[in-house]
This record gives sequence, C-alpha cells and structure tokens, in this order.
Amino acid sequence: MESTVSRRPDRTLGRRRVRRFVGRFRGVSGPAAMFILVVAAVAVCPRLVSAYDPTLIQGSLILAPPGLSHPFGTDEYGRDVLSRVAYGARTSLRFALFATSISIAASAIVGAFAAYYGGRFDRLVMRLVDVLMAFPGILLALIVVALLGPGLGQATIAVGFGQAPTFARVVRSSALGVRHRLYVEAAEAVGVPGYRILWRHLFPNIRHTVLVLATLGFAEAILIGASLSFLGLGAQPPTPEWGAMLGEARGYLASAWWTAALPGSVLAATLLSLNIVGDQVRDLLDPRLR
Repeated sequence: MESTVSRRPDRTLGRRRVRRFVGRFRGVSGPAAMFILVVAAVAVCPRLVSAYDPTLIQGSLILAPPGLSHPFGTDEYGRDVLSRVAYGARTSLRFALFATSISIAASAIVGAFAAYYGGRFDRLVMRLVDVLMAFPGILLALIVVALLGPGLGQATIAVGFGQAPTFARVVRSSALGVRHRLYVEAAEAVGVPGYRILWRHLFPNIRHTVLVLATLGFAEAILIGASLSFLGLGAQPPTPEWGAMLGEARGYLASAWWTAALPGSVLAATLLSLNIVGDQVRDLLDPRLR
C-alpha cells in the first residue's frame, strides 16, 4: 500500500513533464519535429523512398528531367536524384551524429575539469580555448582537414574538434554554477575523490546544458559537413551526400535545375527544422525560460 501511494506523485510528475514537452511542439515547431522524424526514417530505410541504387550509372538517362520513373530526374551520370538524396540523408545524419558526439564528449570533459579544478589549469585551458575560438568553425575544420587529408572520416574529426572550443566554454560556465554548491563542498569536506564528485555531482547537473548544445550543434555539424563536401574535402564520389551533390550540380543549374533543387531544399528544410526544435528544447530545459 505504501509503495503504491509513494509512486503516485512520481507518475503524476512524469505525466506533467511529458504533457509539457509535447505541448511545446505546437505551431511551427510541430511540423518541424515531424519533418525531422521523416528525414530520420528515410535515413534508416532509404528504400522506402526509392528502390534505385544511388551509385548506379545509366548512360542512356544522363540529365533526364523529372518523370514517372524518376520523379526528381537524374544527374550527370544518369543516377536517380531522389535515391541519392535519400541515401545522402543517412550519410549526412550519421556524419553529424559522430561529429557532435566528439565535440560534446571533448567539451564536457574539458569544461567540467576546468571548472572543478580551477586555478592555473583553468586559466591555461581557457586561454587555449580563446585561441581556438578566434578561428571560425568552418576555418578550423578546413585546417584539420588540410592536415589529415580529404575524406568523410577526417571531416568528422575536423568538425567535431572545430565545435568543441565553443561548447567547452558554455559547459565550463554551467559547471562553475554547480562547483560551489553546498553538496559539492560537503562531498569535498568528507574526503570524496575528485573523480567521484565529477561523475556523481557535476556531470549529472550539467546534462541539460549538454543536451541543448547537442541539439543546436547537430544542425551546425550538418551545415559544416555539407560545406566541406561541397568543396571536395568531405564525402568523396560516388558517396551520396547533400553537400557533395550540390557541388556536383553547380555546373548544371541552367540546363538541369533539378539536380540541385531537391538536395538543396532538403538540406535547407532540415537545418531550419533542427534549429526550430533546438530552440524549443532550450526553452524547455532552461529553468529561466519556463
């Protein structure tokens, strides 16, 4: 009987949180969230959209206009544009996922350690972060790719570490607010090791900040990754990727507009939707905006 009574408030609180979370996605943010879910579903199973092989070259269908067999036409090699966009969603989202994971992991560790230990270590780390923040994210990614060489894996590392400096400063600022809480000082007073305090107190209390950074950084990673592929430094042919498709189609805009229209529209809509949803997640998790 006691267990039933004690669990009831927790269930009520959980339902309120779910309703509040769902209630946020109204108006513009609702369709944006649905569009992201559709893109994610296409990335998981691109054959739901098109059964064509995205790398199949068909000489007789070079730059074929949209029709019944190819709703969005073919490119300069006779490859189905719709199929390449569907498989490109998998490439772009997977790239952004790994790049964001690298940046979040690096920034969370560096920012939390700098906030907790402070002193010379904090000053040294923050001066290094300031130097790296002097370079725009795309420029820092270009420098890393120039050192490692072109390729999707190298671009993932470049974008991940290119985003990390900005994220590290935000994480440090959030961790500093937790660092001087009474429960952290009490844990230090009884001799709890620093690594346990970081794991049990600092990291759990900055997870909302990290989640918001991951949501907003995901869209930025897609954009920078597409920019690198557009320049020929990211995904290499014949890998389908939105930025690479735009780079290949720029010479055919006047004669075959469809080769750039679909990948460009999907890329723009995905970035817009991710930013809208990211703003809603930030408003939901930031207690100052509730």
